[in-house]
Amino acid sequence: MDNTDLVDDGFRDALNRQDDIGLVILAHIHIEAAIDDFNKEFMADAEEYDAIELEFSKKASLASALGLHQESLPVLRAIGKMRNRFAHRLDQRINDDLANNLYSALSGGDKSVVQETYKHTLKTNPRGKDDEPLPQKFNALDPRDRLILLLVTVRAKMLAARMEAAAFMRNGEKVPD
Repeated sequence: MDNTDLVDDGFRDALNRQDDIGLVILAHIHIEAAIDDFNKEFMADAEEYDAIELEFSKKASLASALGLHQESLPVLRAIGKMRNRFAHRLDQRINDDLANNLYSALSGGDKSVVQETYKHTLKTNPRGKDDEPLPQKFNALDPRDRLILLLVTVRAKMLAARMEAAAFMRNGEKVPD
């Protein structure tokens, strides 16, 4: 499945309207909900899953144990750490290091998806804020815009994983690697 088909413009627009702290917290909430949805596909009792109140890192580890691709764990853990920094420190800001660290946590395949998504964006909407032309290369984007694209891509990947899990549970199909 092409994750670019799962990109939610409403989610991206909501992230764009947030300040730095709001952006990180909102993205984390949405990604955590996607992890929860993935995990619940394998649960006989979703209410019991909610009742055990796992923290984000444990939910991500459980998702991995249930079949989420192993290469997803580093970026999910990086998102959890990023959220904790923003939730507990007033001086946190989105910067190059933050965006670069999250990009580095992606698998090679996910980095390709990000690059292809950005190329698609350039073709369909080559102008950014203030009607300025977007840079031709992803890494030349403003750190905030890079972070938003990364977070949208991770969420889309989680939504795709949930759809694959649902098909597996319905039809007994193996979740593809």
